[in-house]
Amino acid sequence: MVDQLEMFESNSFFNKNQELKLCTKCNKNLPLNCFSSAGRMRATDGSFKLLNKCKSCCYLDLSVREALKKIVATPNKEYKCPICLRQAKELLFIDDSNTHQINSQWCLDHDHETGNFRGWLCNKCNSALGWLDDDINKLRRALNYLENYANSS
Repeated sequence: MVDQLEMFESNSFFNKNQELKLCTKCNKNLPLNCFSSAGRMRATDGSFKLLNKCKSCCYLDLSVREALKKIVATPNKEYKCPICLRQAKELLFIDDSNTHQINSQWCLDHDHETGNFRGWLCNKCNSALGWLDDDINKLRRALNYLENYANSS
């Protein structure tokens, strides 16, 4: 596979002196235009924050998820999230005007290193694992933290 930086160096629009950003997936320093902005993540000055993964890595991740969705059956209506044990119908909240379904679909959970399917999770539990970088040691520390807090009450 051609190194992305080498590709850019061969193009006239690439300036070696421009600001670079490290992609957390491929670990390459790439020009800022290789990263998409996270539309909902604005900085305090009103600018958009750039994603931590380059566009190429984001596309590869999306391709893996879409391929898995074609070969893995979606959960039935009785399915429960293996972490929080809630069914889809329990993932609703009601406000004064309407019922809003926050987690309308199950998230396909997969190993980001191997691409292997792990299971279906609700959005909340899938996000929790993502915020902990799917790192077992971080999850253990979070568990220890909660256990220590529960024991100190």
